Amino acid sequence: MYEAESLQLLNAIFDYIVEVFSWGYLWYGIILVAAGLYLSFSKYGQVVLGDPKEKPRFTLFEYASILIAMGVGSTIMRTGMLQWTSVANDPP
Repeated sequence: MYEAESLQLLNAIFDYIVEVFSWGYLWYGIILVAAGLYLSFSKYGQVVLGDPKEKPRFTLFEYASILIAMGVGSTIMRTGMLQWTSVANDPP
């Protein structure tokens, strides 16, 4: 029912929010990067979970592999949830 009008209203609201708070997106990213750098290079960056003399469970390569696998897995899950809509809207 009122699909076009609802879409127009939601797009207008989104455009207004982006126009008014565009500076917020930039500062949010800057603040998060600064906080991450501060925590990394301050005394809190030396905090170790577990015994300080204990060898890490995973190597740096294994940690990087895990992060990449998690990114690929989450992308597959997201795509699987949305793929059917494009097929339903435009059947082969």
